[in-house]
Amino acid sequence: MSVEQWVRDLEARGTTPAGRQLLSALLSQPERASYSSAAQVAALAGTEASNVTRIAQGLGFSGWPALQEELRARYLRSLSLVEIAARHTGDTASSHVQRSIEADQRALGLLEADDALYTDIAARLASATTRIALGGGSFGAVAHIFGSNCSLAGYPTTHLSEPGGVSNAIARVTEEDVVVIFDFWRLYSGMKRASKAARARGATVVVVTDHPNTGLTRPATHLVTVPSEGGAYFPTLAPAIVAANAICSELALIDPDRTREAIRRSERMWTEMGVMG
Repeated sequence: MSVEQWVRDLEARGTTPAGRQLLSALLSQPERASYSSAAQVAALAGTEASNVTRIAQGLGFSGWPALQEELRARYLRSLSLVEIAARHTGDTASSHVQRSIEADQRALGLLEADDALYTDIAARLASATTRIALGGGSFGAVAHIFGSNCSLAGYPTTHLSEPGGVSNAIARVTEEDVVVIFDFWRLYSGMKRASKAARARGATVVVVTDHPNTGLTRPATHLVTVPSEGGAYFPTLAPAIVAANAICSELALIDPDRTREAIRRSERMWTEMGVMG
């Protein structure tokens, strides 16, 4: 759905004259609004900052930051990689390296940890019969890290990205299983289909993404939203990795004895097989 259609849909929910002014500002200046504070966007809309919060809540968001996050995700998704990189050519960073690092730091600063959500996901992983981590393209690297850490902690988790392997695995899931999907920006169609199919088979579906309302997230039982805008052509994976590590850390605390023994077994095998030099 385009930014324009999304804003029109919000407007159709019914809002006040001030609300219509705000939505008009989002529609006419989506880039500026997606990086503005409540006070700044209020000035764009010709209203008060306190109104922006109330309007966002009236539209079903927790406040302006939540509404802004979805606006930014939709706006970025409308751009090509070249267009996203062009947006950063005017950044004040003294070098391309600094710009990239600052983009990752900015994204990490926007990451919000929901303790209850992460704890619930970890508990479900611990009790699952089968655990599967999915991710397409470069996002598969995050799924690989997540699967490796869960397995090291004593909860074997299969990491998959190849379409045939994903399909075969999803065909076998049941209500006793957990499927964790990492996907961002322009979503892979295969990941969206996997989310829907896994949920249809009764599995717990955890989605870690930068966009809270898509065909990928609608079937999810647990949704972790993380920022992903990088400083050049590439989405940043830093917040997703931090979120994955946080879930794994919580998982490792559920049964410390199990985790310690699993790590000991792995370390013994590393030594036996000469894995570490």
